[in-house]
Amino acid sequence: MMLVPFRTTPRRHRIRATVIAGALLAGLGTVLTSSPASAATPDGYLLPITSTGDIVVDGSHQRIFVADPVGNKVLAVGYDGSVLGTARKLPGVTGLALSPDESTLYAAAVGADAIVAIDTKSVTETARYATGANSEPTYLATLGGKIWFGYGGPALGNLGSLDPAIGESSVILRQDTDWYGAPIVAATSGRLALADHDNYLGAVKILDVTGDSPKTVASKVLDGARFKDLTFSPDGSQLLTTADYVSSASGDAVNSWRTSDLAKSAAYAGPVYANAVTVAPDGRLAVGSTYEDRPRVHVFLPDTTTPVRQMKLAYTGQLPTVPQDDVADRALVWEPNGTRLFAISAAYYNRYRLVVLTDPTLSEPNVKVSVPATAARATTITVSGRVTATLPLAAGTSVTVTRTDGESPDGKPLDVKKLDAAGRFSFKDTPKAGGKVTYEISYARDATHISASGTGTVAVPKDAPGLTLSGNRKVYAYGRKITFTAKLGKAYKNRTVEIWADPAGTDQENRLIKKAVVSSKGTIKSILRLTRNTAVTAVYRGDTRTAAKTVKSSVSTKVRIAMAVSKYYKTKKIGSTKYYVFHKTKDPVFTTTMTAAKGRSQRFTLQYYYEGKWRSGGSHDFKLSSKGKSAISVIGTHQTNLKLRARSAYVKRTTGDNLNATTIGAWRYFIFTN
Repeated sequence: MMLVPFRTTPRRHRIRATVIAGALLAGLGTVLTSSPASAATPDGYLLPITSTGDIVVDGSHQRIFVADPVGNKVLAVGYDGSVLGTARKLPGVTGLALSPDESTLYAAAVGADAIVAIDTKSVTETARYATGANSEPTYLATLGGKIWFGYGGPALGNLGSLDPAIGESSVILRQDTDWYGAPIVAATSGRLALADHDNYLGAVKILDVTGDSPKTVASKVLDGARFKDLTFSPDGSQLLTTADYVSSASGDAVNSWRTSDLAKSAAYAGPVYANAVTVAPDGRLAVGSTYEDRPRVHVFLPDTTTPVRQMKLAYTGQLPTVPQDDVADRALVWEPNGTRLFAISAAYYNRYRLVVLTDPTLSEPNVKVSVPATAARATTITVSGRVTATLPLAAGTSVTVTRTDGESPDGKPLDVKKLDAAGRFSFKDTPKAGGKVTYEISYARDATHISASGTGTVAVPKDAPGLTLSGNRKVYAYGRKITFTAKLGKAYKNRTVEIWADPAGTDQENRLIKKAVVSSKGTIKSILRLTRNTAVTAVYRGDTRTAAKTVKSSVSTKVRIAMAVSKYYKTKKIGSTKYYVFHKTKDPVFTTTMTAAKGRSQRFTLQYYYEGKWRSGGSHDFKLSSKGKSAISVIGTHQTNLKLRARSAYVKRTTGDNLNATTIGAWRYFIFTN
């Protein structure tokens, strides 16, 4: 038998062998194996406040005053959101009211039991009027040279007045005692309106204050109602209110009441959970609300009860499930000339913004466009739809059509279409480009409508190109130059093909080896010298009518293997095979040279001839040097006249890497003699 222990040196491996005729070679250690963006309003301007109590507009100085009860301050803000000044040390400040000449702002400092006068230009405190211990003035209105205030505190709800021209001595309390909390106050010529705000008792009252003391003109109780805001119509004939109700069936969120007897004259559709109301000088009504995903601001033209415009607010808070910001309570007001609306929006958590709403009374058309979800390229489709608006558009109104696709990325005007009496439109078109084809129907702005548009998108599959690449699954010798041929079939305009090569391993990147327009036969060729297994790809980027396509050929590349034999004393032919002949006292050395790679080994295999067959003496993997060298010595007592052979191999994945295809070297035959 042959015993084959071995040891490894940096450049040479030694195998000890004792050969006895008739026995199997054993002990080589390892057996030979193989392993295998309806339109939203702008975000607005973030304000440095943590709450809101009231909001008024000073048209003379073009600024907005906002009460911050938690921050104990009043903020003056420009129409552009810039902070123009801050009046501080106003504990719990809530209600605000302007003097008729807009030179003075009056603020109800609840925690100071005082009404504070603030210069509207400099935003500085000019006077402070005490209203009595624990009076807690909360809501204000100016009328007839006096400041009227709803107050609460231990005395429950009540009405008081102050004549700032006289001072604190003019304060008169307990002028209307029918309240369980500070009532909201609004003023018109000669009259005040008061309403419950802190409870659901639902009391509302009209007072005549032209005499020495207030006299009740009309009163009403709406069980289950809590008033959020109220204001008079410009002529004083109507009182507009917003309210929460214990039950939604108890009443409407926004109502108009005759001031003569508080009979309901109108209920307004649209707002839910309304919390702010304001009227422009010409009678246009605006309402704020806070319900789910419905619009937050609703605008009504004079003598109408359905909104001409409803606007959503952007969401600027920190809860992703919330659809939009709310209008803060009592925080919606017209610009004095009625051009714009100002709102304070509230978002979680304590984030308040000034939102400027322009063109609030223009109707916003809603454009719906209907197109097929998909359509074959170059086939005729029907584009239809409808334009609706709170102020309906007349038959014959024009809308413009723009088609955007790969051939017209900036949009191509198609035609001007006319609406029928119901606002419908319909036309046919034949899209030539593939991909996303979008039709935009646009309505231009006019005197009573803002501009609006709608889109419909058709998915149009592009034509599939024919693309092939030669060489797939072929195995080539190391270093061979191979011509790869890509062939492109029918395409619209783009006839350029790229050929890329990605050699195995992480040390080399995928690289472009050729990019060119194909020949008249549709072909492009590139020559590549192969030293590793390589993924070769042909890439066609497509065009506006032809789809992109990539095809790949995976080619394998062998390694170079050479085995040199040394320490023999001659060669001879046995049959037609060349044998290296060794003295039995000499140890053969087999030196393998292989294409080098980091961590690569060679598999050395030894066989012997016995009873008419070559039989395995085992195999083992040996590390190659950095230059791809490995020398194996077979040492020991050698049996004469026994035919032997050895070879080296690279086995993909099992001898250190997978950069090349498995490559088997040639056998070297040898024999020992005396």
